[in-house]
Amino acid sequence: MRKNTAGKITIAFVSGRIGSVFNSAVARGVEERVAVLGMDRHSISFHSPRDNSDKASSNELKDIIRKKSADAVIALSFLPDAATAALAKKSGIPVVFIERRVRGLSSVTVDNYRGGFMAGSHLAAIGRTKPGLILDRQVVDENSASFERLSGFKDSLKKHGVKPVRGAFARVRTHDIENGRMAFDAFERHIKKVDSIFSVAGDLAAVGFMAEARAAGIRIPDHLAVIGFDGMDIAEAVEPPLTTVRQPIGEMGREAVDMIIKALKNGKKEAQNLVMQAELLVRKSAPKRVTE
Repeated sequence: MRKNTAGKITIAFVSGRIGSVFNSAVARGVEERVAVLGMDRHSISFHSPRDNSDKASSNELKDIIRKKSADAVIALSFLPDAATAALAKKSGIPVVFIERRVRGLSSVTVDNYRGGFMAGSHLAAIGRTKPGLILDRQVVDENSASFERLSGFKDSLKKHGVKPVRGAFARVRTHDIENGRMAFDAFERHIKKVDSIFSVAGDLAAVGFMAEARAAGIRIPDHLAVIGFDGMDIAEAVEPPLTTVRQPIGEMGREAVDMIIKALKNGKKEAQNLVMQAELLVRKSAPKRVTE
């Protein structure tokens, strides 16, 4: 087992947009678990390519492996190219992907399909039959969490005999409040056609959307029920509190560390794939009854 000059086991954490709320929450989970294990024996090196692309992150991972600058790697939210994946397998260095599954390598993911399915089922159960969507650029990638969420949502609606309103969607560039506000502006001409919104793009986009909707005189949930995805702290702090599909973000980071430590300790090279469950948190933006 390689150790740095201070005698510590080094875990490299590779992620684009490390400053995003989701990525930061995962990183915090990693840090918390390493702190419990002992900072005197473990260290984390953070690697965040300026170019937030799978290619840039793959190159970063490849560089770490070739230089042997870490004992293990946690790779967040990117899919490596075939050459990088092959290099990772051959190296014997434990590599754990979070939010992506790579054949032959370990991963920690959330059942995003089930999360989307729960969101659709909840809207159908409360009688919302004209849903609109806040999407992101990742929904076209079949390996992405967003694609799985949307697939689960659509399958749930189909099961309940509900169809999304044609054209009633907006795409955001990034998962943040400002982009959520802009999503409402893009959505406004369809707003009277829908009675609900599911934000595949997460809680922050949903919060921004709700803020603009309320400013436009739209009452939530009377006129429009809203469901987010992530389970961010802000979802409970806004008015009305946001119904959301909570994914165990911090736990994903902690589980990835445990997976790495186990591999280093036991010398096992077999890939481990952990799928964690999401949870629907019903709040006042989409209550079981509008009067709640």
